[in-house]
Amino acid sequence: MIDRGNFLLYQIAMGLFRMPELATKENMVRSLGDWIDYFEERHPAFKDVPTYQGFAGDLLHWLMEKFQLTPEDVHNQLRGRTPLMCTSAGVCYSPNDVVCFCCPF
Repeated sequence: MIDRGNFLLYQIAMGLFRMPELATKENMVRSLGDWIDYFEERHPAFKDVPTYQGFAGDLLHWLMEKFQLTPEDVHNQLRGRTPLMCTSAGVCYSPNDVVCFCCPF
């Protein structure tokens, strides 16, 4: 069974990594690449989970809109590898809470 919370964090990182707006932010792109590598090493099955094309980007945009996060907010949360995702207003959710809000699998 796939760890849904970590799978979603992995997909969120993939969506952020692919954002054209971040192409000029080399440090952010490099750290996201490291984060993705870290999760692929720890959870190799994540790469093989079937999702529709654009899932990672859709999930990222939904997350940022729903929880009022900027790409930098999301990046900082991923970089910190904390068990919580926090909004700029200080409201925090665990990745498993996000699963309950967004995903039927």
